Amino acid sequence: MYRRKLLPTFLVFFCVNTYAQNKVNFEITLSETKTSHSLYNSIDLADTRTDTNSFGFVQTGAFNRNGKVVLQAPFAAELKRILGSLVDSAASNGELLLQVRQFNFAETTGALGEHGYCAIKAEMYAKKGTAYQKINAIDTLIHLRSSIDVTNKTLRAGSQQLTAFIQSSLVIAPANDVVMYNYNDIAHIDSVEKRALKVYNTTTYADGLYLTYNSFKKQVPDKGGVTVANDYLFEGNVKAPDDKGKLRDVKLKKTYAIVYKGAPYIATAYGFYPLAKVNDEFIFTGMAKTPPNPTSVMVASAAFGLLGALAVSVGDEGTYEMKIDHQNGSIIKLKEIPAPKATGTSRNDGWD
Repeated sequence: MYRRKLLPTFLVFFCVNTYAQNKVNFEITLSETKTSHSLYNSIDLADTRTDTNSFGFVQTGAFNRNGKVVLQAPFAAELKRILGSLVDSAASNGELLLQVRQFNFAETTGALGEHGYCAIKAEMYAKKGTAYQKINAIDTLIHLRSSIDVTNKTLRAGSQQLTAFIQSSLVIAPANDVVMYNYNDIAHIDSVEKRALKVYNTTTYADGLYLTYNSFKKQVPDKGGVTVANDYLFEGNVKAPDDKGKLRDVKLKKTYAIVYKGAPYIATAYGFYPLAKVNDEFIFTGMAKTPPNPTSVMVASAAFGLLGALAVSVGDEGTYEMKIDHQNGSIIKLKEIPAPKATGTSRNDGWD
């Protein structure tokens, strides 16, 4: 039976370093139109991405060699250039702070052409005295296809999206009742956000069935009375009462999580997996789809980091360490867990 071979760890790092030597310049698209009556005329950057040294990877040349996407100028300087192309002399003296949590490219080649991806996750803050108020946000994944070359289209689309987001923020005034942050809060925004979620601030979880992440993060079960025959958690063996009190099978595809005997479990297409709280993150190990080849593994992990489950992740099944995205409850791949080596002896006498 054919088994997919995994690259040795040293070879993976060698390949990643080799790819990093080929750089692709990412040019920011400036606006051709000004925004009248802008409330702001300056912008600063809080770059809280996992990897601030690159903007992911794309494929270049006839052999689709992976190249690291980089800016020629510092990111903060590029933002000021964008703003300069957007505002005129009548702009007010407001100050903006752009927090970039994700801005990365990736590219793969399939049987029907090339696929380009750009993931952008950012928040815009208006400065008020020494504090900041959030006025705008973006969380999007751009996916483009081309039968020839998708690289330039993807880079251009990502640049245009960033410029459009900044432009849309120029006429948004901060509200009086919006939460105020200091710069340190923004630099550690994940922790700040988690402090407002009950599930991240307790060690006692409410037993029951949770149909959505919203109910799980609030620790308000959609249904109580979950039963598990012989404590074995698998689909068909986990039941919860319906509206009439009759026990029904809990369906994985309709369930987000369950808490059974005080222990939380995430529900995925592959089953129920126990959640562990590690360094303020909900972590679990389970089955998921794997990218179709080692190159895609490296591109996806290097380009998207903790973003995880992208559309590029299709192919054979594998075991991954994963976590829950505290903002929306989606499952994020952290790393693949290699399959254990086969035990026993094999013939290797030169005759095979």
